[in-house]
Amino acid sequence: MNIIEAFNKLKENPDLVMKSKYFSIIYDCDENTFYQLEFYERGDGLLDEEFSRIDLEENIFCLSDILADDWEVVED
Repeated sequence: MNIIEAFNKLKENPDLVMKSKYFSIIYDCDENTFYQLEFYERGDGLLDEEFSRIDLEENIFCLSDILADDWEVVED
């Protein structure tokens, strides 16, 4: 679904989160914030993950990202 359809689904069930299938980005409805999932290598060679808040003023989305059918609404 595109980002507009995903937001409409979130209105129906705000306990879910919206994420992109192809970007490491999720939207948290409770905090009204986009987050980017970042992976980093630990000392043992394995990967850990952490979320960093995305400042939307950075214009991270282009129109094709917003309208692409890359978005889904899932349980957190």
